[in-house]
Amino acid sequence: MDYRKSVQEMEADSRNIGIIDIREEKDYLADTIPGARNCFWMDFPSEEMDARELIGGFGYAGEPLYLVCYTGDKSDDICDRLNGWGIEAYSIDG
Repeated sequence: MDYRKSVQEMEADSRNIGIIDIREEKDYLADTIPGARNCFWMDFPSEEMDARELIGGFGYAGEPLYLVCYTGDKSDDICDRLNGWGIEAYSIDG
């Protein structure tokens, strides 16, 4: 399934949203989308309860999520997993 959205589509989303940057911390600190939280993709939980705990800890429980990575490939994989658990998630394109 395609979970890709553009930055413009994310900005047009009028709901409260959560943004998670899954790039390495050094890249996150150098440049990210304002308001984004960081969790490196290799550290992103693979179990549903752990993922829900991380998301809730970021203050994003129940909010649609937008994931940022280098190419969209890793965020696509994580979005597929999250959506499979009933968590609305999108991968930022580019």
